[in-house]
Amino acid sequence: MDTKQIRKELKSALGYNARQVSVKRDGSSITFTVRDSSVHIEAVKQFGEQFEVIRRDEYTQCILRGGNTFVNVRLSEAVKNEFKKKWLPVLEEVAPKIDGSCLEKIPGTDFLMGKDYRYHDCYALWGNDHIVSAVNLDYLAVELAQLVTPNTAAAPAPDEKKHTLEKGDIVYNSWGYEQTNIDFYQVVKATRCFVTLRPIQGEKISDGPLSMTGKVIAKKDCFTDSETTRHKAELWNGESSVKFQCGAGRKWDGTPKRYSTYA
Repeated sequence: MDTKQIRKELKSALGYNARQVSVKRDGSSITFTVRDSSVHIEAVKQFGEQFEVIRRDEYTQCILRGGNTFVNVRLSEAVKNEFKKKWLPVLEEVAPKIDGSCLEKIPGTDFLMGKDYRYHDCYALWGNDHIVSAVNLDYLAVELAQLVTPNTAAAPAPDEKKHTLEKGDIVYNSWGYEQTNIDFYQVVKATRCFVTLRPIQGEKISDGPLSMTGKVIAKKDCFTDSETTRHKAELWNGESSVKFQCGAGRKWDGTPKRYSTYA
């Protein structure tokens, strides 16, 4: 999906235009830049997650080379300056009050500020647990603003989901010309308009010893490949349909599917 298409999806899902959130796709990375301080940053991060594809080794969890898409959400300098203008004076007022290992409440928030003695002259933000540490109060002001903003900014109402598929569902794709092939996939991630699929095994039950026809059922969680693929999903005649290069996938209801191997 190119930059123009992603921007269109962002506008449809959250209502933000390019002046509020800009989008740039460069090779294997997609960057969303927040340019308006009223933007619900967490909503943008959640929206961006649907485009992220990180392939990992099944056993070591190390990132594999190639086929990855990394998503970054950053703030423009103007937004950072606006956040610092609002919150830096507050932190500068709290900092001198910190005594020893005590934590001081940050006015107007549910967060606390203290010293991080693991590092020289370092301050830390706390919620229910430690959040972040930094020497520079400017940096802490920007981090604090991002924590507070979701509580004050109106989260945009997302559009109605375009399909009914959920994580863990099984999708089958029946395709072929001279023979009928059945491929099974398991949904590992589902967003408003897309699903991320991973191929799983199918168990064939032949019609006879020498038969070229039979039935096949899916084996959930029996993955055949660590690689995942992302597909557009939508409702078609009330049923979720998944777009494939060959054919269209449907949600598997547990009923054995017919296959043939004539070719």
